[in-house]
Amino acid sequence: MSEWRDRLDVNLASRADLIGAGVYPVVATRILRHREEHGPIRDENELYQVVRDNQMRLDQLLTLVRLDDSEEVRQGYST
Repeated sequence: MSEWRDRLDVNLASRADLIGAGVYPVVATRILRHREEHGPIRDENELYQVVRDNQMRLDQLLTLVRLDDSEEVRQGYST
């Protein structure tokens, strides 16, 4: 697994960045759509709902991206 700080922030990465890191295009689109409609993804459970896939896919995704647990994300910020 890659270092946490080396992974893309799922709430800041562009679609191209996500795809370039290995995220499936349909999943990258879902992530961006969710951010536009609902704000930042706050935790793994919310990311799982966005991915709408099985646990194995989520585990793979979490090796590519990270969820920022900063105060800005907890409070919500515009993307």
